[in-house]
Amino acid sequence: MINEFARVMRQGGYFLFTTYADTHLSYSSGYRQADGTVTSISKGSLVGVGQFSFVSRSDIDTLFHADKWLLLSAVRKELVDMLSAEPNIYAEWQVVAQKI
Repeated sequence: MINEFARVMRQGGYFLFTTYADTHLSYSSGYRQADGTVTSISKGSLVGVGQFSFVSRSDIDTLFHADKWLLLSAVRKELVDMLSAEPNIYAEWQVVAQKI
């Protein structure tokens, strides 16, 4: 998907990307498939809603190849529900990249 955006965007264009981070509670409570997606999630905000991909910091570097993108920002946001019996972590990446 990221490669297709790079193909169709004009040079200098900005790409804003938000995705679930691998520190999200649902990531660690599910079953990781061979393709990297997670299913059978048993904890967190994504219980019972399907199959998801979760992204690490190194995944961002892999997705945004330095020969196609200038990575301007990679912010990981985490929200923690402190009233849960166990901390319920919601985590996402907010990435800003520019096509070079």
